[in-house]
This record gives sequence, structure tokens and C-alpha cells, in this order.
Amino acid sequence: MQPWYLCNHGRVSGDNRPVGPQGSTLSAPKVERSGSTRSASELVHRRPRARLGADPGERPARLGDYVLERPLGAGGMGEVFVARHGERRVALKTLQRVSSTNLLRFKNEFRALADVRHPNLVELYALGEAEGRSFFTMELLEGAVPFVDWVRRDAAAGERPDLDRLEAALGQLILGLAEIHHHGYVHRDLKPSNVLVTPAGRVVVLDFGLLSAADGERRLTRDGQILGTPWYMAPEQAMGLPVGPPADLYAVGVMLYEGLTGRLPLEGAAMEVLAEKLDSLHVDAALAAAPRRWRVLCRSLLQHRPQARPGVAEVLAELEPASVPSKSGPAMPFVGREAELEQLRAAARDEGDEPTVVHLRGPSGQGKSVLLRRFMAELTGEGFLVLSGRCREQEHIPYKGVDAIVDALALYLRRLPEAKRASLRPRSALALARMFPVLDELWSDAKPEHLEPGELRGVAWLALREVLGRLAERSPLALAIDDAQ
Repeated sequence: MQPWYLCNHGRVSGDNRPVGPQGSTLSAPKVERSGSTRSASELVHRRPRARLGADPGERPARLGDYVLERPLGAGGMGEVFVARHGERRVALKTLQRVSSTNLLRFKNEFRALADVRHPNLVELYALGEAEGRSFFTMELLEGAVPFVDWVRRDAAAGERPDLDRLEAALGQLILGLAEIHHHGYVHRDLKPSNVLVTPAGRVVVLDFGLLSAADGERRLTRDGQILGTPWYMAPEQAMGLPVGPPADLYAVGVMLYEGLTGRLPLEGAAMEVLAEKLDSLHVDAALAAAPRRWRVLCRSLLQHRPQARPGVAEVLAELEPASVPSKSGPAMPFVGREAELEQLRAAARDEGDEPTVVHLRGPSGQGKSVLLRRFMAELTGEGFLVLSGRCREQEHIPYKGVDAIVDALALYLRRLPEAKRASLRPRSALALARMFPVLDELWSDAKPEHLEPGELRGVAWLALREVLGRLAERSPLALAIDDAQ
């Protein structure tokens, strides 16, 4: 079966206005099928991709349109700077240690929650590439301190902190975590330095570099590598098992323990702590000075079995109502789009020799993205391989929209056994990896090619088409670009 492509366009094309729920008039998305297809190279931005990782040891005073004022900190993959763009000051994170895995994780860190706005999650602004470096910008949290430092303030180790202060901060942390889980993700690296508190008492979760899908499907490593911070890592994460939301709640339990006592439940070298994680943790003696309700909550969060830990709703129920800010209302149900869904289903049933292209058009705010996500979920349930991405206004990178599709392809290929992945290798795999570096390292036996810059794009697009064609021969394939404009 040939692959088919679905694009959601944010501008109006035609006027199709059926009657919606409760008799209201809705401006419905318009589903259009194209009778012909064009090659990918005709549909994407043509600017050559900048070389990644150029002179990674240097610290430039400028990066693209941003002036780098001073460093804020450094992590495993890169550095964070205070940067200025015109009159606006932001935090700018760069990718320094360039590899296909790090690049994929870096872009996922931005894209996974770029469209989410919540007071307890750091706001993400723009993803870009300049002078051979990938970077993204986010909210600058002036004067913010790590969670445990804010909670304990001047309390010495062993002394009880201000419990009202702890309760207010914990309630906000749980709400931010609930938002991450609501969107289908697990943070996987919650710790005090990734949960900051502003001078005004606003708790902000940040650093989504290890974010993964709650169902474990978006794994970036293929070698069983354990990722996270050992002292805050759940036992199942320490054992290299798939993790879900309970792993984040375990990390909250460690932070709560640290906030109550001034020390970690397990101390020592990283490997020693990881080994101790395999046994049940006994924390009663160290928590003796804490009130009973806090001891019970902390013990429940630090349960060895994920199923025994409370969820975010249960933790919120244990907190005083005044400490928990009001939450947004329930999500609106998906209704009133059966006619459009049926048109999309009909397109998916078309088994012609040529790929099917579907354009989903309509006014902004009329539910095109929701319709697209609903239909992609249906296709996944029917056995389609779905590769989807979004053409975000705040992304300033080559091949925008298509780049996200290729990232999804890279994630899928990484999950395949070596032999199956090798059978999908295109003839010009290195050219494809040069244009989309997230595909590097997937085919170690690829033959080197000597191509001029002008030849590279054409050869790389043919290689991408070759990979997608081979995938479509094995199972139905759908490519979806949301908000294509």
C-alpha cells in the first residue's frame, strides 16, 4: 500500500458550515483530497542545513539574533545562558555535545511541551539553529532557587521546615506534574534543581530533556542505558524497566523526604545508591520528627512497587485545599465531526498505486488539530505506522514540519531490531543523515559518498523517499503535518 499524507492548514479554504452540537453553527474543517502528488523537495523549505556542532568548545558572544550575556549553568548535553533579543531577556539553551541521540532528545525537549501553557511549567519560546548550533529559548526565572532550598530556607538538617511553605510548594509541583502526565509524558528527571521556585513563591518544573511518553514508546536509546539522577530515580527506572507516571511520583517522594529532613533517603556514590534501589526502602526512623500525615504521604510515594504509589489526584487530595491553586476545567469532549472523520476514513481505505494526499482546511480555532489527532489515533489502532509532526511558528530551523516527521521516523527506527533496521537502509543513507543528523548512527554499514553541496539535497530526498517506500511495503503508513502554512 502506498503511503498517504495528511496536512492540517491553518487558513480558510472554502466555507463548509454544518450544524454542530446543541444546534450551534460550526465552521467545520474541510477535507480535500489531491489527485496528484509532488515530491517532498517541492513541499519544503529549501535553505541548506547548517552544519551542527561547529566549534562546540567556543562560547560566542552572539548566537543568531541573540546576545549571550552570561552563562546560567551547564548540563550533560549543553549550556544555558541569559540571552537578550532586542529588549527581551530569555534563557537560551544550547546543544554542545552533538550526536544523533542528543539532537533528537534536545528537539523533543522543546517540541513535546512547546504548545502547553501552565503556570507551573517553564514557558518555551522558540527552537532555532544558528552558526552550527541548535538552541531553544525559554522563560528566564530571575532569582529562582531549587525546590528544597526554598522549602527549607534556614532550617538545619534534622530540623522541621515551615510546613505551610512546604505544602504550598508541593501542591504547585504536583499540578505541574499532573499537566505533564495529562499530555501523555513522564518527566523522568525530577529533582530540586529541575524544580525552581521564584521569589514570589511560584513553583516551575523545567528541563524536559529526558521526557518520554507515558507508554514507554518514545525510547531514544537502544543499549539499555539508564538515564536519570540516581538519588531521585525510581527503582524500576534504576533497573532499566519501562517507566510511567509513578516514577515521577517516586522522585517527588524523595524531594518531600529531603524537604522534611534536610537529607536524602539514600546517600552515597551513584552506583551504591542504584544498587540499594533494588531493595525496599525503610524511612520511618528518619521521618520520626515529621507529623504523621507527612510521614504517611512520604512513605506511600517511596513505595518500591509502582502500583503501590499514589497518583497525582491522590496526593492533591491529601493537601490542604488552600495550598492548591484552582485547576482548569475538564477537557471538552470530541463531538460533531463524524462527517469529516468518515471522509478521512475513506481516504485511508484507498489502496491505489499512488500516495493519497489529504488537506484539512478551515478557520483557526475550529478543531482541525483535534480532528487530526483523533484520526491519527484511529489509524494507529488499525495497524498504521503513523509519523506525525507540527509546523510551529516558533521553530526557525531548516525543513520545518518535515523535520518533525523525520524525528518521528528516527524514533521508530531506533525501536526496531538491528536486522529489520538494516533492511530499511537506503542506498544513500549518509547523505540522508547529513541533511537530517537525527538519522546518523542508525546504519553503521552505510557506504561513504562524495557529494557536492548542490547534489546533497536531491540525493537525500530520494533516500528519504526510499525509506518511506520500504516502510509502506510492510504496513500501512501515514504522514501527518499539523498546522502546515
